[in-house]
Amino acid sequence: MLASATEAGYVQYREINSETAQLTHIFMAHPEAIRMYRSYKFVVGIDSTYNTNTYKFPLVEMIGMTPTNQNFTIAYAIMESEPKEDYVWMLEKLRTLLPNGESPNVIVTDRELSLMDAIPLVFPCSRNILCVWHVNQAVEKRVNDTCKNMRRRNTSSSRPDPDVEMGKFFTSTCWYFVVYATTDDQLREALGAMNEKWPSMVEYIETTWLVHGVKFLRLHTITSTHYGNTSTSRVEAAHSVLKEWLHSAHISVDTVWAHYHALMAAQHVEIKKALEDSRSKGKKDKYGRLFSLLKGKVSMYALGLMYAEFDRGTEVGERLEERCGHVMRTTHGLPCACDMHRRSTAGRRVHLDSIDVF
Repeated sequence: MLASATEAGYVQYREINSETAQLTHIFMAHPEAIRMYRSYKFVVGIDSTYNTNTYKFPLVEMIGMTPTNQNFTIAYAIMESEPKEDYVWMLEKLRTLLPNGESPNVIVTDRELSLMDAIPLVFPCSRNILCVWHVNQAVEKRVNDTCKNMRRRNTSSSRPDPDVEMGKFFTSTCWYFVVYATTDDQLREALGAMNEKWPSMVEYIETTWLVHGVKFLRLHTITSTHYGNTSTSRVEAAHSVLKEWLHSAHISVDTVWAHYHALMAAQHVEIKKALEDSRSKGKKDKYGRLFSLLKGKVSMYALGLMYAEFDRGTEVGERLEERCGHVMRTTHGLPCACDMHRRSTAGRRVHLDSIDVF
């Protein structure tokens, strides 16, 4: 495997246990993936998957995003275990792929404490965002379990219909307003309502999740340029594709690399085609001259986001300036609704220098 990877131009690292002479760590990055990462280094999603090799070692994928909203695998690591030290080793190898001490804007992960502890040690300038989908799933499960235990102890519980899934009820009401509050006052009010209505959940919420609130609460994540990446869904999708290519959970590390190498070739062809299509194919729109300077110079995906943001401004209508929120500018590096409506009203166009370099 290592000889084949070297011949194919991979950046690779490995660690061997000095006592057993067994391979314990592997890090692999395809040369084309490295080139893409250096161009699109802004967001990295990291997550582990299991049952991919005969040794049962976790496989950690590091996934990037292209301007056309496609996933690409930056690198993968196979490690014997997942303590903080192993994640530090992996992240240090990832850091070597970028020149001049550059780092991603955002690294999206699940609540993997060892990985979360390792990130600031290696990428102190990167923002760690926790997957809000997994946060909500965990909270929903905890509420369901808590309510079931309460009903066992007290069949006359005052809670609503026991047939209702209380986890979904909680995450779509009290918890929703906590997670998606956009001002300090909204968050304070939402927490007060939650504490009053769900006192049994307060300790769990505070000690398990709110201690990491800056990593997933919308109040905080809207201050970082994450290009819409607030979940690890990109990595989950990459796991699914990789497992389809592997066909089996009982294959050697060499075979994992061979399948991975073939997958990378197919992935890179698709990405190059999408990038070329984005440059060459115009997208008809109803906005007149407003976006005419951007055609062929920004991706159709970015144009689609701007169209949707402009339409949102139209729906907001009066007092758009104060009701806009300006979130699109911060999170995606694109003009917000009120900016575009000002230009449209004045007969001016959106210029390329108002679009994020991504």
